[in-house]
Amino acid sequence: MSLDIIHARHAAMLGTLEIPFKKDGWTTQFIEPGTQSPINVLICKPANTSVPSIYLSYIPLDDDSNELELMQITCDLPGAIPNMRLTEVMTLLHSLNVTMPLGAFCISPMRTTYLRHIYAHEINSLPHIHDVIKMGEMISGTAGVFHPMIQLVVQGKAAAEGIAQIGQQDMSIPDITSDEKGSLFEQVKAYLERKGMKYETAMDMAAIVIIRGKNAQFNLVIQLREEDQQVVIYAVSPVITPPEHLQEMAFFLTLANYGIFIGNFELDVSDGEVRYKVSHELAKQPLTDDVLSSMVQNCASTFDQYAVGLKAVSEGTASAQEAIAHIEG
Repeated sequence: MSLDIIHARHAAMLGTLEIPFKKDGWTTQFIEPGTQSPINVLICKPANTSVPSIYLSYIPLDDDSNELELMQITCDLPGAIPNMRLTEVMTLLHSLNVTMPLGAFCISPMRTTYLRHIYAHEINSLPHIHDVIKMGEMISGTAGVFHPMIQLVVQGKAAAEGIAQIGQQDMSIPDITSDEKGSLFEQVKAYLERKGMKYETAMDMAAIVIIRGKNAQFNLVIQLREEDQQVVIYAVSPVITPPEHLQEMAFFLTLANYGIFIGNFELDVSDGEVRYKVSHELAKQPLTDDVLSSMVQNCASTFDQYAVGLKAVSEGTASAQEAIAHIEG
C-alpha cells in the first residue's frame, strides 16, 4: 500500500472522528501532511478553554502483516524545561506514570512535556468513536489536572513535594480490589493456555508469565481492570536501580520513551523498580487473540530490547546517552 493511499485512508478516518467531537462542543482543526506535519493530524480543543487540546494522528506501519492500526492521542503542555530543572521534572513525571493505567507523560528533545496514549484497533475497521472521545477526554483532563503541578516543579518546587500530593502507591504488584473472577480474566487465562504459556495468578485479577528473552529473563504481569474494561501489561525488570543511579536511570528512561510508539517505561523512584507498560481500553470492543498477542509481543520485545541498557545504567557501567546510543544506534 502506497504512502499516499495510507495518508488518504487516515485522513478519512480522522474526518469521521471529527464529527462527534464537534457535536460534543470541541473546536477542531485538520492538518494535512506538509510543512507542519509529515502525517495527518486532527487537533481537538475542549469547550473548557482551561483544558489543553489533544492531537489525534495515525502511525503508518511498514509491516503490512500487522493486523492492528495504531492511533496516537497526545496532549502538548506549554513551556520548556530549563536544563537545571530537568532532573526534578523527570522524577515527578516517572512518579506520575506509575499511577496511570493508560497514557504516559513524556519529555521531547526540545525539553517540552506531553501526555501520550496509543489506541489500537483492527486495521479493517473504524475505531469505536465512543472509545476515542472517552480517551481524548481522559488525556486532555489528566494533562489539565497535573499541568499546574508540573509547572511548579519546572519553576523550582522540589519533585518530592509534588510526589507527596500524588499519593503514589507501591506498584511492584498490581493493585487488586476485587475477589471475583471476571470475563477478561477468564479470556486471558484461556489465551495463555491456548498459546502454551505457563502462568501464575494473583487474586484472580492478574496473570504472571515468566519471559526468557534474548537479553534478559523477566516477569510479564497482565492486569485486568474489569470495571474500566482495561488490559494493562507490565514487563517488570529483575534489576533494581540503587539510589545513587536513580537520576541517570530517569534520564535513560526519558530518552527511551520519546522513541517508542507503543507503551512506556516507568520508574518507581521510591524503590528503584523499573517496568514497561502497554495498555488497551476495550470499552465495547471484544478482547481478541490479535489484541492480546500484539500487546504481549510489544511489551516483551521492547523491554528485552532495552534490557541491556537498563542493566548497564543501573550498575553505573554506562551513562544514559551511551546506553541509548548502543540500543537505538
